[in-house]
Amino acid sequence: MLPLLISTLREDAAAPQLAPEGEGCVYCGLSAGAHGDGPRCCALCHLVRHLERPRIDDELHLIWLPEISQAALICIVREMHAQLHAKGQRPDATSCPGIVTREGQAIHFVRAALLARTDVAAGHLGTNLPSELAHCLARMPRGSYDRRHRLLGGLRALPAGRFFAGADDVYPRIVESWRKPEPAANADIPNRSTG
Repeated sequence: MLPLLISTLREDAAAPQLAPEGEGCVYCGLSAGAHGDGPRCCALCHLVRHLERPRIDDELHLIWLPEISQAALICIVREMHAQLHAKGQRPDATSCPGIVTREGQAIHFVRAALLARTDVAAGHLGTNLPSELAHCLARMPRGSYDRRHRLLGGLRALPAGRFFAGADDVYPRIVESWRKPEPAANADIPNRSTG
């Protein structure tokens, strides 16, 4: 797998590495499903790599979580969101836990614990807004940007359970696509990275 780094679209960024052979997302290893960033990058990894998206503050939270990698966090969040979706629950952090089971309560408490790390991120960076970090990343000198994995340390991007294509939140369709990978699944969710 390729390293999953918090990024923003830059013309002077280092050339991307070649994707390894195989199936699934090249960053987290899970099935790609419907997404907005090429055939081998899932929607959640796309969000991490594109902080310049117009509604990124609605789609991601910045948290401080040095204990695990960004890719591992994506795998955990994706499973939580898939379980909530399967039970008819919204995966976004604003929804209350409607699943009155041990699993539902566990998801609620894990989500709450992860969201509590936004304050720690703000303490380290001075902000917990992805759009503000995108603004800084876009203006960093090339050498600093290429070393951002060291500069950002334990900062992680926590998907919020939303993915906007224009004004529409298409995240429920993305979660559904993880269950049935089809080549045509990407056709109805356009890439809206820059507008």
